[in-house]
Formats: sequence, C-alpha cells, structure tokens
Amino acid sequence: MTPSDLMGAWALVSFVRHRGEKSDNALGPKPTGLLLYTPDGFMAAYLHKDPALEWEGPLLSTYSGRWTMEGNTLQHAILFNTEVDRVGQVQVRHAQIEGDRLVLSTDKKESAKGAQWLEISWKRP
Repeated sequence: MTPSDLMGAWALVSFVRHRGEKSDNALGPKPTGLLLYTPDGFMAAYLHKDPALEWEGPLLSTYSGRWTMEGNTLQHAILFNTEVDRVGQVQVRHAQIEGDRLVLSTDKKESAKGAQWLEISWKRP
C-alpha cells in the first residue's frame, strides 16, 4: 500500500468494536461518515452515529490533523477534535485495502475480557 492509495474521499461502511469473543457496531447498524486524505498530509474524519437509534452523547464526532504513513501504519496527529482532550494525541491505525474497501484498525489491547480493538471500514463514495 502506498500513500496514493489513500488520497481522496472515503465513505463509512462500518465501525466495529471487538471485545474478546463479542463484536458490535459501535455507531449502530447504519452509521454515516466521511474520511478525507489530502496529498499535502492533512486528513479529516466525520463519524455520525445511526440517528434511528437512541444514543447518549453526541451523534457526530469529527477530528482532523496531519497524517503520515510508514508501511501499512498510519498516524493521525490530531489538531482538531470535537472531544477536546484528544487534541495533540496521535492515533495509530493499521491500514489494509480489501477489494474496494479501506479497513483501518487499532492495536489490539489485552484485558481480562480478551483482546479489544476497533475495525473501521470505508469505501469510495
């Protein structure tokens, strides 16, 4: 995978949270979202929970910043986030192209309930 494979816009397909043996659609069955990568190293992500379901907290989460890529590992250096405490953080995502999909996943973290990680799938709009 090369940086040029990421350039442009991606529409959210799914946002799956894995917790040991269980997995769920963390944003509901029909979330929407947009992910943008620019050639000059900026990115933006917009994630909207399925509005048909009742939710606690905000329906929309957004962040943007600088991105870099080394192999199949992306780093998003957060410059803006609707969750202000995340500004300045670096989010690491492992990227794979699977057919027409871009799949981004977080590192697996072990806990008493088993491995936990996120898997976010995108496709070209």
